[in-house]
Amino acid sequence: MSFELSLAPVKGITERLYRDAFMGNFPGFDKVYAPFISGVNYAKVNLSKFSDVIPAGNLPYETIPQVVSIDADEIVAVCNVLSNYGYTQVNWNLGCPFAQLAEKMKGCGILPYPEKIRTILDRVIPRLKVKLSVKTRLGYYDCYELEPVIEIFNHYPLAGIILHARTGKQLYSGHANPERFLEYYRLSKHPMTYNGDIIHDDKFLGLKQQLPEVTSWMIGRGALIDPFLPGRLKGRLIADDEKRFRLKKFHDQLFEGIRSKGFPEQKTLGQMKAFWHYQAGIFSGGREFFKQLKKIQDSQSYLNFVNEMMAHPFALQPEIEEYWSTAFNKVYSPQSP
Repeated sequence: MSFELSLAPVKGITERLYRDAFMGNFPGFDKVYAPFISGVNYAKVNLSKFSDVIPAGNLPYETIPQVVSIDADEIVAVCNVLSNYGYTQVNWNLGCPFAQLAEKMKGCGILPYPEKIRTILDRVIPRLKVKLSVKTRLGYYDCYELEPVIEIFNHYPLAGIILHARTGKQLYSGHANPERFLEYYRLSKHPMTYNGDIIHDDKFLGLKQQLPEVTSWMIGRGALIDPFLPGRLKGRLIADDEKRFRLKKFHDQLFEGIRSKGFPEQKTLGQMKAFWHYQAGIFSGGREFFKQLKKIQDSQSYLNFVNEMMAHPFALQPEIEEYWSTAFNKVYSPQSP
């Protein structure tokens, strides 16, 4: 059975430079979701808020922008701007678990209030020029909160639902709950994409056996650690020498793109360290590499270290799973001057 793979949006990581470099060097993904747009004044739209996704250009891959808001007018304004720039679908983020959003009822913080979601959809759907999809979680406090929300979704012409099989309070810790996902999958009248804990090949194969009806999958941190994972899942095997070449090309494209923005050296290095918080896991001993990398304070030392790291053996699946389980309860976000 054929299946679709998409790259999850990760705020602060999968921005335009990252997406372009990733999709230009690694096979497997059919589409990518851009990190959310927020804080748009619908009365006077500032296009700088859309800089990550416009101009859309003639991209060789499908990009779906995302909006996070509980203001119907703001959601419509964002969607209409994106429609004007050629986008045909926008994703509504009802899944972000971080407290600064969730405590304001944004992201997954709105899931305990299904009638609020209904009210927003009533005001948004008739005014849209694009299709609207949703990315969400099992709930905010517990995994049963989504049931009345799914029943509400069933009454609207959504393009699809992406379901991260965790609660908001879990953040990225613990295990995903594919059993509960399957219950919602069968309750939903809309196409549903599975997201959560696709760490490596065996994990994906196990999920496919557990969820045989699912044909759409989203990978986030697993692909940020091992960008060859999506290609392997689609049968695209790449020799180690070619892997190193592509990794180096990917890194250099990203580094030079960030540096070309004219940031202070420490901010550029901070962004690259956030990138390596994930990417270091592709190498055996990745945690130790990242510890050393965090201490580096100048670009030349950084590039020398990266060149050394690129020659190191690749991690095996158990090492990747260990790296995952110890590194990702929260997102690394280095302080920049």
